[in-house]
Formats: sequence, C-alpha cells, structure tokens
Amino acid sequence: FSTASYAIVSDSADVDFGGSERAARAILGKVRIRSESDRDVFVGIARDTDVDGYLNGVERSIVTDIGKSPEYSNRSGDAPASPPGDQDVWVASTSASGEQTLEWEPKEGSWRAVVMNTDGSRGVASELSIGAELDAALWTGIVLVVVGALLGVLAALAITAGARRRAR
Repeated sequence: FSTASYAIVSDSADVDFGGSERAARAILGKVRIRSESDRDVFVGIARDTDVDGYLNGVERSIVTDIGKSPEYSNRSGDAPASPPGDQDVWVASTSASGEQTLEWEPKEGSWRAVVMNTDGSRGVASELSIGAELDAALWTGIVLVVVGALLGVLAALAITAGARRRAR
C-alpha cells in the first residue's frame, strides 16, 4: 500500500454483534494488522467518526479495493494539524519502522484503520496484511470432520449389514 498523500485509510467497518457479544467474541478473536516499512509508520484503529474528525480537511487515500494493486478514493486537503500519535482517539495503535503488529479485540461500532508516517508527513508506504483469529472456527471444523467421519463409518456398517442379510 502506498500513497503520495498523508494517510491511508480503510473504509468504515461496521461491527455488530447483534446483542450477543459474548458468543461473537467466542468465535471472533483478535484482529491483526501487520505492517512492514522502511520509514517510521503509525498504524491505528479508531471509531470512524474520530478518524473523520482528525482527518477532516487532510489529504488522504481511502482504500476501496484490496488486491494485488489496491485501489483508492483520494480526498484532497492539507497536512494534518498534528502527528497521529498525538491524538487520543485510537483504541489500538503501534508505530515504528520495520515489521510491527497491531492487535485489536473488536468492539461494536463503526471503525477505521489508518496508516500514516509517524511524523504526519506525506508519502506513506507500507506492506500490510490483515487477519483475524478464528479459534472457535478451527475447533468447530475439527468437530464437524470427526462427526462426518463417524457418520460415514456408521453408514458403511449399515450398508454392509443390510447386504449380508439379503445374501442369506
């Protein structure tokens, strides 16, 4: 991901647990954003309204499509009034050069991820990967495979027993 502007911003992500936050947390673990950059970069997650307030009037690039070549919707503007690390809006953040990992436990609301140079300067570039832990999904998959295998064995036994009775 790279842009000549001051920030790379994700589209707004709405998290809605549907009133069952405990069940949703059992399935969805932490979200991870891994960044690798030669420059000191800031990676942060904040409510979309807080990000919009901080970056109001700031030249930025909003990611509209993630792929081999990310696509952006560019917003014109000026430089940010202060570096991103000076803001108290971030629920999770990290900043450094090289490889760094931000971990965040999702909460209900609308959220945005932001990548900026630590000093707030223009020309942001970072290799980014985004993932989430799905611990319960792994165990659910294992249980379903075991149950499916047991049902397959029982079906084979039933077919064999039925074929033997007909042969007599």
